[in-house]
Amino acid sequence: PEDDLVCVLRLWDEAGRLVSENCELFSQPKFMAFAEPAIVWDVAQAGADCRVTLRAGAFAWGVWLDTRTLDCRFGDNGFFLLPNEEKVVLAYGVDAEALRADLTVTSIAELGR
Repeated sequence: PEDDLVCVLRLWDEAGRLVSENCELFSQPKFMAFAEPAIVWDVAQAGADCRVTLRAGAFAWGVWLDTRTLDCRFGDNGFFLLPNEEKVVLAYGVDAEALRADLTVTSIAELGR
């Protein structure tokens, strides 16, 4: 079975900036053997917005950010994390302290546990 294989495709421009990335699973998500990703995150104020920095100890697919009560819009949502690589997502028009207290981060691996 191919329930533990993924293919990550990245495209950089001539200046070395990441232009696009995508991830393909070799099996249906319900059959994938996702390891516990152990996602850690931090929030920092960036003017009127916040920077949410995420890192996972194992591949994490279907990662999404949400808030329990805050009205917040994220610059990216529904993404993947590769082990030990940082991803920064902007949260628009929110205070860092409030976001830190209200943010939830979930991946497909945590569903059903």
